[in-house]
Amino acid sequence: MSANLVSLGQTRVQSVSIIPTTRKRCNARCLPCIAKMTPGAIKECPEWVDPSRVEDILDYGRQAGALTAIITSKSEPTLDYNESPDRFLAIVRQCREKLPQVDMHTNGLLLRRHHDWLLRMAVAGLNMITFSIASFDTKLNREIMGIEQQPQELISLANSAGIAVRCSLLLTKLTACNVDTVL
Repeated sequence: MSANLVSLGQTRVQSVSIIPTTRKRCNARCLPCIAKMTPGAIKECPEWVDPSRVEDILDYGRQAGALTAIITSKSEPTLDYNESPDRFLAIVRQCREKLPQVDMHTNGLLLRRHHDWLLRMAVAGLNMITFSIASFDTKLNREIMGIEQQPQELISLANSAGIAVRCSLLLTKLTACNVDTVL
């Protein structure tokens, strides 16, 4: 069976995830938070990943055929940037040196306040951003994520920095009613 999957190309590594710190807290309060569903204790003083470990992960991904490094977190990666922009940008540069696509998964809340961060990240090599969005309806989004989020504004900010955008949308009984406004 595994030989068939390999021949179909279904086992090729598509991406590798880079988690910059051990931070576990977030600036949103999403009801269906994936981080809350996975084990781990809250870290008040997060530790940064060792650059040699990032190098090992990126080398493995490249050898396995990955094209994308995804900067993600069990919290919110822009909190890591806020704590140490130089360390965060060093990780972005390290990812871009090894793989052609560097994507960051974020709720974008801090990016609305700090537009210049996107430009700095783009210069360092970030060329894709994935915004986690519960709904394009502002009120419903706030109810589900616990933050004031303006998806259209976030998309425009990223595009103006030359960063391609993807949206990770939540599809539930509450949000399915507005799918037509998104598609």
